[in-house]
Amino acid sequence: MSPSWLPQIGQKFGNLDDAWSFWINYGGHVGFEVRKRYTNESKYDGKTTSSRYVCAKEGRQALDKRDHATKKPPS
Repeated sequence: MSPSWLPQIGQKFGNLDDAWSFWINYGGHVGFEVRKRYTNESKYDGKTTSSRYVCAKEGRQALDKRDHATKKPPS
């Protein structure tokens, strides 16, 4: 039996708050911060239809590691 903080295929949540709490807990156990990438809402009633949770660093450009003091880079 796997721990309760591991995601399961076909896992369902009662509401978005439960899903967000699970994602925060999972990220804490595995060792990464989380954020909401987007949330889709219905045009008709304004209710949330879907939401995507990702690692906090997903989609962000890493810092340039090159030495900025170099005047002429090697060819």
